Amino acid sequence: MNKITTEELTPGFFKLFYGNKAIGHAIKDVDGYFYYQTNEESGYWSPHGLRLIADCLDELNKPYEEQIKE
Repeated sequence: MNKITTEELTPGFFKLFYGNKAIGHAIKDVDGYFYYQTNEESGYWSPHGLRLIADCLDELNKPYEEQIKE
């Protein structure tokens, strides 16, 4: 089963992969949270695939969420 993996290109900017295919980027916005930007050629996504992307963003946002709670 494939999962979403990341490669940090610069601080606050990650390339996302589904298996070995680049699907887009996670970009930290001015509010401190990461958001997903798709590659136009990444194709169609099932609900399961979208949940994988959401889980990846949750992991990237987790340290910031914990910082806010403190």
